[in-house]
Amino acid sequence: MAKLIIPCPKCNSHTTDLYRERGFSTKGFPFDAVFHCMCCGHRLYGQAAVKLAENVVTAQEQAAAEKAAAVEQAKKEAAARAVAQARAQEAAAKAARVKAAKKTSSSPPVAAPVEGAPLKLCAWHRCTKGPDGTRMVARPNSKYCSRDCSNKNARWRYTQREAEA
Repeated sequence: MAKLIIPCPKCNSHTTDLYRERGFSTKGFPFDAVFHCMCCGHRLYGQAAVKLAENVVTAQEQAAAEKAAAVEQAKKEAAARAVAQARAQEAAAKAARVKAAKKTSSSPPVAAPVEGAPLKLCAWHRCTKGPDGTRMVARPNSKYCSRDCSNKNARWRYTQREAEA
């Protein structure tokens, strides 16, 4: 624990000392406590010195608790602002996606066929992304129309293997 620095009640200086003078009193603590200001020479003896120290400690503890509460409140407010900002950005991005989707045609994209090559349909046998809920044309250099169909097929194959085992 750090040394307790008590300001002088007379001159408000921090060059003070709180100690026990053993030969001062035969009764012991708190009667042998001495508070001494090295700036103005002010002294407090016995219970008055202890009472001053207790008042300073309680004031410092109260100030530390208020500061901790203020820091916690500031953290909560910053977190709330960050959440609100993220939600606003998310809403703006969603609005931009909706606006972009309205500009494009309502039918799903179809890969442009290469001349003379037959169209490859999506390898996922339950694909419904094509027109009228049918299978979609596969992407170039892929046997699936989307990552979604690829993942669904992988999951389906995994469950089939688990069922066989």
